[in-house]
Amino acid sequence: MIKSELVMNTLELKEKLKNYVDQADVDLLYIIQAIFEREHQSKKISPKVKDILDKRLKFHEKHPDDGESWKNIRHNLKEKYGL
Repeated sequence: MIKSELVMNTLELKEKLKNYVDQADVDLLYIIQAIFEREHQSKKISPKVKDILDKRLKFHEKHPDDGESWKNIRHNLKEKYGL
């Protein structure tokens, strides 16, 4: 699919969705709202996970050469699991 087709399909899809929303009853609107809210929530990370990631990032910044390369990791996984 080329970019112009994608843009047109996106515009057409947006127009269709606007029409659905304009004609929707309250129950359907609540469903649509729940879908959007769930999608928005799934992009957030918890404070606990953020703390873990921050600690790992700080460690990596202090020790950038610690650990293994992706090449070695892939090799080890192939040997261990046949991937």
